[in-house]
Amino acid sequence: MSNGNILGEVLQVVGAGESHGPEMTTIVLGTPAGVDITQDAIQADLTRRRPGQSEFTTPRDEEDLGRITAGVFRGVSTGAPVCVIVPNTNTRGQDYESISGKFRPGHADVTMEMKYGFRDEGGGGRASFRTMISAVVGGSIAKLIVPQARFTTYVDQIGDIKAVVDGVPSLEEIERSPVRCPDPAASERMMELILDVKEQQDSIGGIIKFIIEDAGPNLGEPIFGKLNARMAAAMTAINATTAVEFGDGFGAALLRGSQYNDAILAGYEHEGILTATNHQGGTQGGITNGMPITGRVGFPPTSSIGAIQQTIDRAGDPTTIQIEGRHDPCVLPRAVPAVEGMAALVIADLTLLNRLSRI
Repeated sequence: MSNGNILGEVLQVVGAGESHGPEMTTIVLGTPAGVDITQDAIQADLTRRRPGQSEFTTPRDEEDLGRITAGVFRGVSTGAPVCVIVPNTNTRGQDYESISGKFRPGHADVTMEMKYGFRDEGGGGRASFRTMISAVVGGSIAKLIVPQARFTTYVDQIGDIKAVVDGVPSLEEIERSPVRCPDPAASERMMELILDVKEQQDSIGGIIKFIIEDAGPNLGEPIFGKLNARMAAAMTAINATTAVEFGDGFGAALLRGSQYNDAILAGYEHEGILTATNHQGGTQGGITNGMPITGRVGFPPTSSIGAIQQTIDRAGDPTTIQIEGRHDPCVLPRAVPAVEGMAALVIADLTLLNRLSRI
């Protein structure tokens, strides 16, 4: 597992560490010199992702205190690789010893072992959602590189409960909800649903929405370098995701061209355009047009559940498994900063890359 742990082209994030190892390490390569990087800015996002923050998340209680160990001098980036370490202080790898010879349904256990011949049996190893600390840390730094861009991310749906949100909610409105849904009525119903599935030793999935304003036009390149392609790769790299869409997404398949095309109202050369609608989510041909970039990321139900499930052991023999330990009945409340981090990393990387596109 070498290149699979690196994201980005100019701004690159390297992640290391396992769910029940001693620490999680994030190294950010390509950070320009002169960027103000504070411990507080990184910690604010880490705290939003940390486990044990409410009864709606895993009871594993980690402070997730990040420590900058390289690349920053007196609060300013030096141009060298930035390294941030987050210790794992509440590990319980022994919880998995009794099921180490069985493959957990829905997890990467069987695929990891088939590919590499062995696997880290303490939790999910590199397949654990805890590895998304790198997305959060890297995203915090990325947001400081592109301070003009505004990132808004929130829980849009859990199960069949969908939020009704007008416009772009504030961070305060989002953080007011324990499940990070800015619709108070939907938030209450979502919390009830999570507690219900938790009581049944089950789990539930949902959808997170992201909105990126003022990222600017001209980000992304034709074909394989499209913003949509890079963003989709980043979002689906988040452990626990299942789908991503931009603008109207799958809903666009139900429209006619006369409904879907965004009428252009104004614009000037390379400064961006103003459109009457934003069905395409801020891109055309995979290049940003200056309108807000919008999308949604789907999360399936958390794979670790307490119910008895059918599986096989290492010998290939049928057996059953009951997973104990500390797990999220719904990962979405903690996944919001991971989605936001990935969005910021892609925007910052393409912003730096865009400086090479014209003389």
